[in-house]
Amino acid sequence: MHCFSVLQCQSHVTEFSNAGLLYMNDLSKAEQQYKMNLTTTEKECNNELLKAEQQYKMNLTATENELKNERRIAGQYRNDLRKMFCVDPNTGKQEEQCTVCPDGWVKGSGVCYFISKESNSWTVSKDRCAKAGAQLVVIQDRKELQFLYNNLSSGIYWIGLRRVEREWHWVDGSLLDRNGVSFIQYQNQHCACVHYGSFYSMECNTLRQWICEREAVRV
Repeated sequence: MHCFSVLQCQSHVTEFSNAGLLYMNDLSKAEQQYKMNLTTTEKECNNELLKAEQQYKMNLTATENELKNERRIAGQYRNDLRKMFCVDPNTGKQEEQCTVCPDGWVKGSGVCYFISKESNSWTVSKDRCAKAGAQLVVIQDRKELQFLYNNLSSGIYWIGLRRVEREWHWVDGSLLDRNGVSFIQYQNQHCACVHYGSFYSMECNTLRQWICEREAVRV
């Protein structure tokens, strides 16, 4: 009876040992499979990252090429403008400092002037200038006044000068300097125009032609 029990115990030990070996074997296989799956996932991630990096570099190169082409076209356009507008009529040579104005504008000293043919109130004229990226003209000195006089017809033109309380202000915020300027004023007239080289006050709702100014574009 005792021997039977020993044999039975040995059998159980053997079964337990075999089960343990099977478990360890299965665990080892699972670990190997996990490592294989992990390696495969890492490879897939690395491949995706590599593809994304290559695509980014391709897009960056394409963008750089587009920018280079746009710069080339802009440079050619600039050269064409200089050939058209930046030649000294006296010498036939290109000017170092060259500016251009929009079509229909008069080129001054670094400034472009638009002289209207239609008439409007002072406020509407001011708005029309603003829509063109300009302002009603601010006449800085006698030289500029003379330039405009030489380019104007006999009409009366709104300028960027308006009375605020007791002072006359230009649309850029500066005060009128009366030195060397003929300015004829009338009561209850708060906007200014230019006529034959002199300034005149006028009722702001009067319909007159106007003069816009904007900076010339350097090329």
